[in-house]
Amino acid sequence: MSSELIDTDISLEKFVRVNIHFIQKSDGTGNFTETSDGFGNDFNGYNVSMEMLHWINTKDNQTLNIPPDHSLIKYPINIKFVLDAVYFHQSDELYPNSFNSNCNDTYSTNSSEVMQCYMRGDGVSDHANNISSTSLNKYISLKQLVNRYSSWINNMENDNYSWFQHSTYGTTQHELYHLLTLSHTVRYNSGPPCPTDDSSACNDGCDDTPTPFEMVNDYNFTGNSTSISEPFCGWGNGNVHWCSNNRMDYSGSGALSPCQLERMHSSIDNGLDAFRLCKRLNGTNQLCSFSFPQISYYGSIVTIGGANCLDIPSSTDTPIVNSSNISQVFASQEVEINELEVKQGGYFEIFTSYSCN
Repeated sequence: MSSELIDTDISLEKFVRVNIHFIQKSDGTGNFTETSDGFGNDFNGYNVSMEMLHWINTKDNQTLNIPPDHSLIKYPINIKFVLDAVYFHQSDELYPNSFNSNCNDTYSTNSSEVMQCYMRGDGVSDHANNISSTSLNKYISLKQLVNRYSSWINNMENDNYSWFQHSTYGTTQHELYHLLTLSHTVRYNSGPPCPTDDSSACNDGCDDTPTPFEMVNDYNFTGNSTSISEPFCGWGNGNVHWCSNNRMDYSGSGALSPCQLERMHSSIDNGLDAFRLCKRLNGTNQLCSFSFPQISYYGSIVTIGGANCLDIPSSTDTPIVNSSNISQVFASQEVEINELEVKQGGYFEIFTSYSCN
């Protein structure tokens, strides 16, 4: 493993906070909204955000195809993303996906402790702004969600929804892992496949993710056809044993090496620890209302409702989770519910015993 790593325990689950922003056109079209998918269905931006992070958080690691004949252990990923808040913005200028920082400069919220995810329209390819292990300015920008959902809507009789999830949510996971310091393994970060004749190219800092040069020179890899002569085989070839099926390549598969996991866990434990859920679980928190854009609420000891809420203007002693609302409470010690009403169709869940291990 890379000498840059700081000792960390990859067996302990770590939780990273993210905001999701939906950029609509100025007339409110072209993307998910607060109430719909933009196509007249009530599957809205809050719903797809929760579904996407649940998909990412429940995906298991896979056994690596390369290096050949390896004995690497397939460790659990143990990195989860927590939806902090969901925002909706309208801008014809910022709707197209781009490599510049204008969208983040305009719309980022709590950016020093929450990673930002921008769901945008047509434009350049999906990307993460950096792979630094210390930067507290982290965001990804994607056009896949809008475009592939639109494609599924228009072809739903011939297209499988699980494929939309796999391709779109998998891409989001890939970009979030860039924010947690991972590079591509068999292709340049923004370019073509790595060369097979340069040992210094495309080094991602992990000894257990071989480059194309190493595959050719150390493992005598030549592929089995003239069309596939190096391990960057492209989308849909992750089940071919000589092709990379690493999540950080473009096969559509989700394997991660021990070193890659250690890199991410180490960065979360150290330079990126401000993004951890557990950093918000301190002190007491009195909750008297639940409303968008906030999704998650935090504290060491959390009290919901009760007489103290009457001291807050426009509050009652009974917080209400409305039928369209999504709320989740995280506490390191306990949650005390004095009064609470959850309307039919509302989502409310409590998570306890979270701490910075």
